[in-house]
Amino acid sequence: MFEEFNGIPMHPLLVHAAVVFVPLLGLAAIGYAFVPLIRPHLRWILAGLAVVAPGAALFAKLSGDAFFSRGMARGNITEGFIPVIEDQRGPADRASPYRQGSVAVRAVTPVAAGLELQANLAAFTDARERGTAFSEIDTAGADGSLRLVGRGALPFSALFYVQVRDFSNQFAAVNADRTVATQTLDQYSVPSTGLGARVELRPLTGPLELRVGADWRETEGRTQELFQFVAGVPSRGRVAGGHTRTIGGFAEAGWERGDLTLSGGGRVDRWWIAQVLWEHRPVAFYTWSGLEQHSGTTQIVRAINVLYALTGCLDAPGGNVLFTPVSRSVIGTLLPAARSSAVR
Repeated sequence: MFEEFNGIPMHPLLVHAAVVFVPLLGLAAIGYAFVPLIRPHLRWILAGLAVVAPGAALFAKLSGDAFFSRGMARGNITEGFIPVIEDQRGPADRASPYRQGSVAVRAVTPVAAGLELQANLAAFTDARERGTAFSEIDTAGADGSLRLVGRGALPFSALFYVQVRDFSNQFAAVNADRTVATQTLDQYSVPSTGLGARVELRPLTGPLELRVGADWRETEGRTQELFQFVAGVPSRGRVAGGHTRTIGGFAEAGWERGDLTLSGGGRVDRWWIAQVLWEHRPVAFYTWSGLEQHSGTTQIVRAINVLYALTGCLDAPGGNVLFTPVSRSVIGTLLPAARSSAVR
């Protein structure tokens, strides 16, 4: 009944109806409750949305179930794949399901002549696992932003945004016969929050364009973990976290003439990271975790290493360890063939 309409799957149509009418019902209810002046105008609209919005949500759910069942029957959708190849699987291996959902709302309204306010709100959820028990990965988050855009004699934009995330992750060890999966780590909650603002001016527009501005970014997060499981029960716990703050300015210029375009820009940033390392010392510097994939990795990692050493985290309990170097006398006892390839 809810599968197709004239050969077109109904779920993409109905789910967008739910995305529109459910937030409208919430906004209308808030306006009716807190703004008495608009109640006479909202009475019938609110009554209609109270019927349409739940119906749209129900039909979206039913059409989604029908869409999923049809995909399963045709082999286009599965409950997940088994990550381990077939001849190496054991009883501990199972399908690796994946579920994802998201919703986004955008509103734009004029504030005055040449002035516009833009609002965005989005949320998502992501759940998956790696094909064994104790391997679930769950992520949820929400983003919101307000942008004021001016299109007058001096074009400008002012943006404020917030990002909220929560992440959980489990790890397991599987025995050689792949018969049993044992939990080894439970990152049961890794919440984080990001705030930011950006102001941009365009004093020059046309063939010669100039943009100048400043931005501010601040993040805060922590990891909460249970580990060293004994008989399925964690014997250790850890909570760690910190915050960063960045303030910067930028300028970009561009010039166009026919098919020729010249552009250039630069920015200056001030980071507050040493305070984070100092307040949470001792800390360990985990390399190759993503930081090294950025274009400015050499200078960034070098700066972090210097700060890391200055805060007393190098070769200290809880920090990274300097291993005792191999004695050259040991290399001298190697056979000539092995000695030539030894690292000195």
